Amino acid sequence: MSRFKYDCPYLIETICSRAMRGMEDWKAQNISNLAHALAELGYFDHSLFVEVAKQAERISMEGNGQNISNTLRAFAIAGVVAENEVAVRMIWDIAMNKLAGEFLEVHWRMLALTRLFAKSEGVDLGSEHSRFLKMATSCVVEGSSDFENAVAKDLVRHGYDGFEREVSPFEGVEGGELLKIDIAWRKDKVALELDGPTHFLTALRGGSSEIRLDGPSKAKTRLLESHGWSVHRLSYLDRIALDSKGDAAWRHYLRDIVGA
Repeated sequence: MSRFKYDCPYLIETICSRAMRGMEDWKAQNISNLAHALAELGYFDHSLFVEVAKQAERISMEGNGQNISNTLRAFAIAGVVAENEVAVRMIWDIAMNKLAGEFLEVHWRMLALTRLFAKSEGVDLGSEHSRFLKMATSCVVEGSSDFENAVAKDLVRHGYDGFEREVSPFEGVEGGELLKIDIAWRKDKVALELDGPTHFLTALRGGSSEIRLDGPSKAKTRLLESHGWSVHRLSYLDRIALDSKGDAAWRHYLRDIVGA
C-alpha cells in the first residue's frame, strides 16, 4: 500500500485500531512495516507511534537492518523522535553496536536521514559509525527532473533569476546530498519545493478528491522550517494552472513568494 502510495484512510484506521489492541503479539518485522507505511503515507498518529516505541527493545533485538532502519526513519518522518526519545535512542544505540556489514547502503541512508531529522527536533543521536553515515549522505540518488528544469526556466523568463538549485539547508558539510532544497533564494532563506506526481498519494475510487502530500514531503517542509526557511511548494498541477492563466498569474505568484 505504501509502496504504491494509495490513500486509503479507512483501511489505515482499521489497521491502526487493531495494532493498538495487540501490537505486543506482532512480529518485529510487522511492527516495523506498519510504522514505515504510516510514515510514507503521512499518517503521523502520535498514539500509534507511542505503541511502536513500547516494542523498541524487541525491534532492536529481533529485527534485521531493514527493520531497524525503517523503524527509526519512520519516527523521524513522523516528527515524533523527541517525544519517544528513550525508545529511539535504544534502537539507535543497538543499531550502532551492530556490525556495519549488517546494513546495506540504503539502510545507512535511512539512518543518516534519521539523525538529521532527530537533530531538527533537538535530539542528537551521536555519530558512531560516522564513516558509513557520511558516505550515505554523499550519495546522489536522483538528478533534477524535467519538471524542475521547466520551473527554473519559468522563473528566469519572469525575471526571478537570483535563485540557486540543489541547496543544502544545513551548515557546512552536514547533510551532504540529503534533503537539498530544489530552488532557493539563500540570502532570504526562501525555499521553493517542487512536487511532481510521485510526491502525492493516489486516491482510491470513492475516496477524497483532494490530493495529499506524502509523508517525506511533509517532513521535509517541517525540517526546513525548523532551520528558519520560509517554505513554498509548487506542484505540477499548480504549474499547469498558472500556465493556463498566463504571465500575470505567474508574476503574482512569484511576488508572493520572493517579493518584488
